[in-house]
Amino acid sequence: MKFAVVSFPGSNCDEDLYYAIVDALHEEATIVPHTATDLSGFDAVLVPGGFSYGDYLRTGAIAKFAPVMTEVKRLATEGFPVLGICNGFQILTEAGLLPGTLQHNRNMQFICEPEPLIVENNQTAFTNQFDAGTQITLPIAHGEGNYYCDDDTLAN
Repeated sequence: MKFAVVSFPGSNCDEDLYYAIVDALHEEATIVPHTATDLSGFDAVLVPGGFSYGDYLRTGAIAKFAPVMTEVKRLATEGFPVLGICNGFQILTEAGLLPGTLQHNRNMQFICEPEPLIVENNQTAFTNQFDAGTQITLPIAHGEGNYYCDDDTLAN
């Protein structure tokens, strides 16, 4: 697979993600600037964490207007795998690719800790190596990770 790792001004995890793909997964990756207008030739898009545009407004609120996001949206609509990590997830949510919104954590504190999760759906490109019902542990680090959506969205 060939991965596009999108880099925004202020991103600080783009190179980490690049090396994780290249060194650990032995797959091809390219760091793509926020100004890119063509993601042809990539099999998946990764939007890493960091502090895009300084996160002075809502997290991801400025990044959603970057030229590359038109291509990210197009690929997502066409069914390409798109993964947002940390701030990248917030950018995808702000851009309307994910329903709902991210709010400040309930305790208004930054959280950085391992979090246990249950694999509910193992029929995705990101979960197909797990059995349904398996508990996995993922690291989390965020100040705005309180995901909210209405009941109808959650049911779907």
